[in-house]
Amino acid sequence: MIKKYLIFVLFILLSGTISANIFVEHIVENDFFEVRDDITFAITGQGLVIAHRSDVATMLNRISKDLAQQAISMMRFAMPNPLRNSFNTRKTLYRHGVVIEFCSASLSAETTAADPNNILLCPFSIAIFQLNSEPNQVHVSYLRLSQLADKNNQKSIHALKAVEDVLEDIIQDALY
Repeated sequence: MIKKYLIFVLFILLSGTISANIFVEHIVENDFFEVRDDITFAITGQGLVIAHRSDVATMLNRISKDLAQQAISMMRFAMPNPLRNSFNTRKTLYRHGVVIEFCSASLSAETTAADPNNILLCPFSIAIFQLNSEPNQVHVSYLRLSQLADKNNQKSIHALKAVEDVLEDIIQDALY
């Protein structure tokens, strides 16, 4: 599942046709776990089913540590000891970070009827994360799915904007 997201995010970042406004982000000063739980309750409170929770921060932090250890191992004999030891300090970006995926049968049906390729955008997701550099702030974000739609397919754009409205409603219910 995480591989799917990494490929999707890489596609978004490398695509020259996607607007810089691809993400909607809310930042609040609160406890990460409280925000995560509030988002979860807001999703289920709308009668939506949570399909999956991905602890992306743990995965990225683990990979960062593994890659750093591999680099250190490879340089073990090539570098003097004091310089080699300086690589042992590992900095990670995320303190916490999860992606919650959920489904709405009616919205999924509407989006895929508008364009069968919209199946790539299901389930819908909200990211909740906290950066190590900002320990008092929690970021909550989602993709502007309508920006990924075929620009010649107004029905698809409209259906995906309806999904964005639900995503925003969930966040508003949870945070404000």
